[in-house]
Amino acid sequence: MSQENDISFWRTNTSLTFRMGEGLDLDLLNEDRSVIHTGRLLERSDAGLGSGLWTEVFVLVLDNYLIVAQREENNGVGRYRVLRQPIALELVSVMGSADSPVQRRNSVFRRASAQRGNRTFTLRAGFPIMSTSTEPSPVYAFTIRHSGKHGGFVTLCAETPHIRNEWRLKLEEASRSRKSAQVLRKILDVSVFAIDVSHLSSISAPAHSERNTTFNARMTCSIPFTTADGRDLVAIGCEAGVWFGLRHDPQPFHRMLNLKMVSQCAILEEYGIFLVLADKSLYAYDLEALVPSSRRSAPAARKTPQRLSGKGDVAFFRVGNVNGTTLVIYAKWKRNETTFRALEPDISKRTEKTPTLAELGLKEWFKIHTNFYIPCECFDVIFLRRKIAIPCVEGFVIMMISDPYSVMLPHSDDRTYKPLLERCRSSRPRGMFRVSSEEFLLCYDNFGLYVDEHGDPSRPSIMIEWEGTAECAAHLPPYILLFNTNFIEVRHLQTGCLAQILPGDGLRCLCDGRDRIASYRGGMPPPPCVHGVMNSEPDIIVRSGVEERPTALRVFDLIPIVSV
Repeated sequence: MSQENDISFWRTNTSLTFRMGEGLDLDLLNEDRSVIHTGRLLERSDAGLGSGLWTEVFVLVLDNYLIVAQREENNGVGRYRVLRQPIALELVSVMGSADSPVQRRNSVFRRASAQRGNRTFTLRAGFPIMSTSTEPSPVYAFTIRHSGKHGGFVTLCAETPHIRNEWRLKLEEASRSRKSAQVLRKILDVSVFAIDVSHLSSISAPAHSERNTTFNARMTCSIPFTTADGRDLVAIGCEAGVWFGLRHDPQPFHRMLNLKMVSQCAILEEYGIFLVLADKSLYAYDLEALVPSSRRSAPAARKTPQRLSGKGDVAFFRVGNVNGTTLVIYAKWKRNETTFRALEPDISKRTEKTPTLAELGLKEWFKIHTNFYIPCECFDVIFLRRKIAIPCVEGFVIMMISDPYSVMLPHSDDRTYKPLLERCRSSRPRGMFRVSSEEFLLCYDNFGLYVDEHGDPSRPSIMIEWEGTAECAAHLPPYILLFNTNFIEVRHLQTGCLAQILPGDGLRCLCDGRDRIASYRGGMPPPPCVHGVMNSEPDIIVRSGVEERPTALRVFDLIPIVSV
């Protein structure tokens, strides 16, 4: 069958079948989609070569995914059951292969004849199919490495060294082409704005790097903000304090707060308040005291914060707006429940001309808005337009801030969804994003799920399997970003399709863009912002005749390449 007919065949979107509840949009209807290579191979189990535990598989290499499947026939109609999650080509690498063949004992390859009976395979004449002969036969192995969450090594076997070499070349060609195409079509770029050299010796630290800073401890969070006089700054929280610096300035960051175990920070720009969670206590600082505007000079005494919580009992906090009201919500874990307190700023919004908090002389900057609790362990607070969503061990609790009535998502009375709901309950929720007025995307550590406003699954392909295990989910419209230690998945919020993979080492998200209540300057909100940190290897150095490759940490911003 010709290449054109090949892709036309696969574009029917009906030839591949997934297990119940699973699926993946391979973007087969894209006119640029192409088939690189197809054919039958053998896959051996982990029991070892020559053990006789073999599986005949059909392998399909598209220009974006590698698919391993098995052919099934029902009433003369052939389909391919996907054996494992399709692998994005960005995560595929071809390993070395042994020259000597492996003896396969239980059956052998034979060439397809003109008449293939019940085992017809019609994609291309000449591809090998399996016979049932029990004579020993040599096969030739090659190994594929998968860097995703289902990663590891997959060993496949071909009938001849020539066929094996052809597969290796096609896979390498497909991988290179995919990476080149992604460079041309990339959506986000990594822009480094700070380098942590605290754990590098003086001999290994880059001498003339522009943003070298000694942070002295593990970085945990960051937040961008704009001062009343228009300066764009970034605060970086570490386990040893909080550092401040200009976003587009080559000067190093400076420690402004000497605090222990900083885990979160947030900004209420409209009120001139900087919030920080340190050693499980929540503090509010006058932002003007930390970074005085150019027209003012703030005495050091003004840096005294207000403590908004008890001592050492806050698990996490979030800031956001509900029905136009700015709220700070913090949570405390207590046995098998989570208690929440919502605070509301009790001061006027700030401008450059209004008095600072210290000048106002107010003892309390916040008042209690409401208290509530959830009878299970909770992990986050997500602000919706009129409600809040609380990811917890049971799923996502949806509730009004002033009403104890709540709804658990996902939810369905359809018994066919029972396995799906059980998987959701056994997974860790990472985020919830509004797709439309009637639909949300629920993000878990290993998959995503589209639901309607009632919590019922809303799409035929119910789950979207991530390439990696998401440790954090962020939103950079119109995309979602899924962080794991080895790469960042960039996916379209509307479709769930994979748009880009950003590789890295030791990746962590520092800012998901939610902890900033910004001032609208010129009537426009600030652009969304996502920060991360990753390991970086400076140049190799030689010390006492021994080569060393030290590691620095780079703090970066994700910059849209195309209009978002």
